[in-house]
Amino acid sequence: MDRVALKMYDKFGSVLRIETVTNDVPSFKHHRTVEHRDGTRTAGLAPVKKTLYSLDDDAAGRQHLEKLSRPVRDENRSYLKARSQYC
Repeated sequence: MDRVALKMYDKFGSVLRIETVTNDVPSFKHHRTVEHRDGTRTAGLAPVKKTLYSLDDDAAGRQHLEKLSRPVRDENRSYLKARSQYC
């Protein structure tokens, strides 16, 4: 896989941990807003930056997860109600 490595660990005999390691991060591309040196911005496919700050905002995903994992009470019984539009 070129400059990418896949590592797998068996943690305590019950958990499989998988790691992906790369030394060539800019070879991966994703959709993001790019700020140019002249101050303009364009949206499009661009190389991934080699910092944590280039990760996407996860606020929308957290809101969906919170909504899905909120318990529902019905006749003194609590349960999780699956919502098919998010699953």
